[in-house]
Amino acid sequence: MRNLLFVALACSALACGQANAGEFSLAGDQRWIVYSTQDDLEHAIAFARRFASNDRKGMAMKQADGRFSVVAGPVAAPDPEKLIQDEAARWYPEPPPPTLSRGDEFTGKAWQPADPVIARGEMKEDAPQAATLAAGPLRNISTSAQASASL
Repeated sequence: MRNLLFVALACSALACGQANAGEFSLAGDQRWIVYSTQDDLEHAIAFARRFASNDRKGMAMKQADGRFSVVAGPVAAPDPEKLIQDEAARWYPEPPPPTLSRGDEFTGKAWQPADPVIARGEMKEDAPQAATLAAGPLRNISTSAQASASL
């Protein structure tokens, strides 16, 4: 009976641990790169914009304690120390040293950059005189090379 109670408690603890893991929690060697933690959302957004202009898209994540983390990722971190050194070397002026997180403390995205592409174009090889231009819900299908060049 005592063993059965122990097994039940162990299963319950595992289930609670899985329930606490949020949608931003990572497994394996995946990590979020945490550049900064701010008390104020506006400061977090300003800091995240600095990282949003590079190939790692910075975003602000809300934490369970009400603060905001400026993060990028997730990224593979098989060698966490090397990743931190490489990440710090990417920026000038150098920000405070980043840390890595599995993301268990994040409860949601507070801010992320908008897609900078406002229009997309497409040319089809089988119809070189046709082009499609889409910007949000608007679509323009052109059937002449002159018309598509004027868009």
